[in-house]
Amino acid sequence: MRGLITFLLVSFCSAFLLDLAFYSYSQGLNQLFLSLLLTLWGFLRMYTPTLGAIVALIVSRENLRAIESYINFSWRSLKYFLLAPLYAYFSSALFLLLAHAMGLLDIDGLLQLISSSSGVTKELASVILMVQVIIAYPAALTINSIAALGEEIGWRGYLFRQLGGNFVLKNILLVGTIWGLWHSTAIALLGHNYPLLRASGIPLFILFCISSSIAMLKLTEAIGSILPSVSLHGGLNALWGLAAYSTKFRGVENELYGGLGVLGIISLFIASVSTVAILKKYEARAKAKG
Repeated sequence: MRGLITFLLVSFCSAFLLDLAFYSYSQGLNQLFLSLLLTLWGFLRMYTPTLGAIVALIVSRENLRAIESYINFSWRSLKYFLLAPLYAYFSSALFLLLAHAMGLLDIDGLLQLISSSSGVTKELASVILMVQVIIAYPAALTINSIAALGEEIGWRGYLFRQLGGNFVLKNILLVGTIWGLWHSTAIALLGHNYPLLRASGIPLFILFCISSSIAMLKLTEAIGSILPSVSLHGGLNALWGLAAYSTKFRGVENELYGGLGVLGIISLFIASVSTVAILKKYEARAKAKG
C-alpha cells in the first residue's frame, strides 16, 4: 500500500508542477517558442507516471527491474505492438459511422479547419488529411510510442500490477479513473483537450479514459506486456484529434458531445468491447489447439 500511495503522490504532484511551470512560463511567448515549450511539457508530463513507479519501487525496496517485466519484450508482444494501433483506426471509423448515421458528420468543416490553420487551399487540405491518416500508423509505432511508454509504465504497468493484474471491472474503473484524474490539473489550468469546459470536462475525460482502458488492460493481461497498450495509446494520440473535429458540433457542444465527449466515449467503448471479444475468441481457439 505504501508503494501505491507513493506512486500516486509522485505521479500527480510532478504532473501538477509541470502544469504550473508551463502556465507560468508560457505567457507572452511567440508561437515558435510556445510550440517548443508545449512539446517539452507534454513529453515530460507523460513520464511522470514512470517517475512515480520508480520512486514507489525504491520506497517499497523492490527491484527496479520490475519495469522490465512490465514491458516483457517477446515476439508475441511485438506482434501485438504492431497490431494495436489498428484499434485507433477502428474506433475512429466507428465514430465517423455513428456521426454519419446521426447526420452529424462534417468532413468539410475539418478540411476548412486544416485549410485555415495551414494557409492552404481546401483541395490541398484534403491531401494533408489523407497523409495524416496514413502516417498515423508509423507515428503510433515510433515517436508517439516513445512518449506513451512513459504513461504506460505507470498505468498499465505499475498500477495495474499493484491491483493484481486481472482484467476485472474494478480494475478497469480504477485504472481508467486514476488515469483520467491525472489529467485534471492540465484540463482545469491549461484547458488541455477542453479549452472551453475546463474543469467541467474532467468527468468526460475520465469516461474517455475508462472506455479506452478496457481494450488496453485486456491486451496487457492477455499478452503479459504493456507494449500493445503503448502503441494503442500512440495510435489514439495520432488519429483521434482528426475524428474530434469531424462533426457539426462547434465550441462547447463539440467538447460535450464530439470526439472527446459523449459520441467519442461511446465509440471507444464499442471498439474496446469488440476488441475484448476478439481477443477472447482468439484465446479460446489457441487453448483448443493447445
